[in-house]
Amino acid sequence: MGSMGSKPRPKFPYSEPRLPGGKQRMTLIGAINCAGGIVLLADRQETITDYAKWDCCKITQFEHRDEYRFFMCGAGDSDPLEMVHERVNRHWREENHSGYNSIRELVTRAFREVVDEIGLPYANMDIIWAIQNIPKEIPASHLGFDFQIDLFRTSGHTVNSIPRHYFAGNPVLLCKYLSDMYLERSIQGPDEAEALAAYFLWEAKEYDPTVGKHSDIVTLLPGGGVRRMSRATEEYWEKHFYELKRAMGLLPLMSCATSSQEFIHNPQDYMERFNATLEVLRQEQKKMRANPPSDHPLTLKVEEARKEIAKKYMRIRAEKTPFTLSDSQTSEDQ
Repeated sequence: MGSMGSKPRPKFPYSEPRLPGGKQRMTLIGAINCAGGIVLLADRQETITDYAKWDCCKITQFEHRDEYRFFMCGAGDSDPLEMVHERVNRHWREENHSGYNSIRELVTRAFREVVDEIGLPYANMDIIWAIQNIPKEIPASHLGFDFQIDLFRTSGHTVNSIPRHYFAGNPVLLCKYLSDMYLERSIQGPDEAEALAAYFLWEAKEYDPTVGKHSDIVTLLPGGGVRRMSRATEEYWEKHFYELKRAMGLLPLMSCATSSQEFIHNPQDYMERFNATLEVLRQEQKKMRANPPSDHPLTLKVEEARKEIAKKYMRIRAEKTPFTLSDSQTSEDQ
């Protein structure tokens, strides 16, 4: 019996940590809509709070007969997310989709069906979608300027486009702070956006126990191109931003230092050391991009063998259904 005046504790679905079979996908996802492309990002850790964590892919990519592809990147409880994924698959197989815009309508309808079935209070999921048209050929005059990537997000019953950038999951407040500092006042191309995506994920992994494992960073390029950041490049950027962050430590203090502080931390000496660090980082990233680091040779050989098998079964599957797993998806568990 509870004490006098106490109220019974309400029980809601998903209110307590759950064991396997009722998983939680606590994560960080994001999208940066930059000049000349779109960068999607997510960590790979799935978590049951205070119980377990493991590696999983959260950016799903599918293609439709080399005409268009979509990416689904979700944060929240994994059971509703898997329901959305399965529902989109079912609608795609059962319906005839001749127009590019109909894919967005299909996705949002499938999402809202799941929300209505589960109930809005318990449909804990935030999803970023990118639908990319794959043109057969692009006129030279349009290269880099005219390419179709529909970037939007779904949450609850809402559907909203993403004009610049968006982050969801844990720790969203940290990403809000970082995006206000480093994304709002600058124009990034895909190369810079990829590096900043690696930085945001690295910071999130440093401070949030539900975000971890490796990072998935996928870039959608003009003309239907797609590339994924390798593990070796991810490690390079994490070391790069570690050194930058270490060098920036006294910048706020330098901006408000009194004469006594300037005696302790000489501004000219500090700025010279900071500039030296910045110059080294600038030069080294140029070298890295000119000669990207490779993953371990064993990883490369295993991945190549797996891709050959995947291509064979993709051809078999394409003969049976227009909905096929993309070749680049086979690298999800590097």
